[in-house]
Amino acid sequence: GPTFLNCILQSLKQYQEAIECYNQALFINPKFDLAWNNKGSALQKLNQYQEAINCYNQALSINPKNDSAWYQKGRALDTQNQSQEAIECYNEVISKNPQHDSAWFRKGLALQNLNQHQEAINCYNQALSINPKRFSAWNNKGLIIQRLKQYQEAIECYNQALFVNPKFDLAWNNKGSALQKLNQYQEAINCYNQALFINPKNDSAWYNKGRALDTQNQSQEAIECYNEAISKNPQYDSAWHSKGLALQNLNQYEEVLECYNKSISINCQARKSFENKGVILHSQQKYIDAISNFDQALNIEIYALGFKLKADSLFELRRKSEAKYFYLAALELGLNQNASIRTQLLKL
Repeated sequence: GPTFLNCILQSLKQYQEAIECYNQALFINPKFDLAWNNKGSALQKLNQYQEAINCYNQALSINPKNDSAWYQKGRALDTQNQSQEAIECYNEVISKNPQHDSAWFRKGLALQNLNQHQEAINCYNQALSINPKRFSAWNNKGLIIQRLKQYQEAIECYNQALFVNPKFDLAWNNKGSALQKLNQYQEAINCYNQALFINPKNDSAWYNKGRALDTQNQSQEAIECYNEAISKNPQYDSAWHSKGLALQNLNQYEEVLECYNKSISINCQARKSFENKGVILHSQQKYIDAISNFDQALNIEIYALGFKLKADSLFELRRKSEAKYFYLAALELGLNQNASIRTQLLKL
């Protein structure tokens, strides 16, 4: 009776009321591991993760074979970015129940977070061998394969996910991204449109559609997509940067600088935003400001083009010895085929 009531309350999302019932059950029987487990689950729904973990530990001290408590503890640890500890919990579940496809899937996710890609794929394969309809496993497997630049194989995984769940907007978006890597831009845009038809709030699909439109020289349409992405996620630094690029193509420089500044304010490691901002300032003959931005970019990453761009601004300021130094540094880092550097060095 009480356990059934608890389950009803939790299913109705009345988590605090459910916790009070679990407390009553535990007052009567402190060794009732199922109540500890369920209390942890309700606390987890309230984002009280450490309290939830404490409950799972209580359940497991009473009954170490409670695979549900091991699984739920793993999920709680995942939310705290404790992926290795979560994996240990999922291993406990799998050792007790090798057919627990959710544990295989969650272990794959945790391994993916640790960039252990092949091990993650193995876990997704195990989950799919138990439950081929687990579309999220198909999708996540595709993401890893795509990261390994095996785009066609990734698309096959996304197709499997979409065969199971045609309304899975994340898989449509990811399939579009893989098609875009294969330069199949119109097919990619079709996938983004499918994702957005299902979920108009998918900021990543708006962003990716904008990128695809940019490749087709449809800058104005791309800007509209970036605006949609930004309206849904104002902290989307890549969307601000790409909007700046599209505006740059349309020679709308004042708005461009605003976009790059926004990108940088969100992400101080936005090297390309610093670089592009510097290029515009250089074109406006604001050479000192340009150098300041190139220096910011070079503080993030030492790279040949950054040295060359800085040298160009130094050259215009007639700081010849410094310009020569950075041109030579650019050549040394691999821009030895750049004819403009050699032309500038001849002038120096």
